[in-house]
Amino acid sequence: MTTFAPFTKGLTSKRTALGAAAVVLMMGLAGCNSPAPSPSGSGSSASSASSSSAATASTTPTAAPTATAVYKPATAKGKAQNVPLPVLPSEGKTNTKEGAEAFVKYWYSLLSYAYETGATKPWRSLAASTCQACDIVTDGIVTNSKLGRWMTGGKITVPSVSAKLPDGSPTQKVVVQILQASVGYYDPDGSVAAKPSPASNSASGLDLSYENGSWRVDDYGLLK
Repeated sequence: MTTFAPFTKGLTSKRTALGAAAVVLMMGLAGCNSPAPSPSGSGSSASSASSSSAATASTTPTAAPTATAVYKPATAKGKAQNVPLPVLPSEGKTNTKEGAEAFVKYWYSLLSYAYETGATKPWRSLAASTCQACDIVTDGIVTNSKLGRWMTGGKITVPSVSAKLPDGSPTQKVVVQILQASVGYYDPDGSVAAKPSPASNSASGLDLSYENGSWRVDDYGLLK
């Protein structure tokens, strides 16, 4: 069996751990039941009450369906709106090669979500506290979000992912292809904050651990 060194030893630099878009970010840019009626002793009264209840029930209006919020990507005029939060597929919870691959795809979709919304917790919470690359990305996103900055584009997709260790291993090493759309950067007043980043196509490595029924990212970064 091939022995894999930690991917973190093969990373080129902090820049490669983040990708072009992240580098710019890093730089600062109950209801109640009614009481039952007392017996009246009168069949006609009971019948009348029953008829009244039936009439009331038949005329009770039904609630109008709630409109679903529509996702709107960021533009030069403003931030993204109603960005859907990615959902982890059930397969991504299993200690298999396929489970690790599904988890990694989900994790990168959360990173894409963080870039759009500024909400890093869903993504960062699935990585080890010792993941320095994760901290760098998180700090950049949070800082720019607090300053009212936003980015357009930058959608991250994972067309190819491959886990390297056998099913049931307590750790896993995953190689993944990451595509990121071109990115534009804007200040709160709508002015351009930085030169746009071109679309990118890169390969990353991730070190994962499996514990208590879930995967965790120990570290990640672009491969040489």
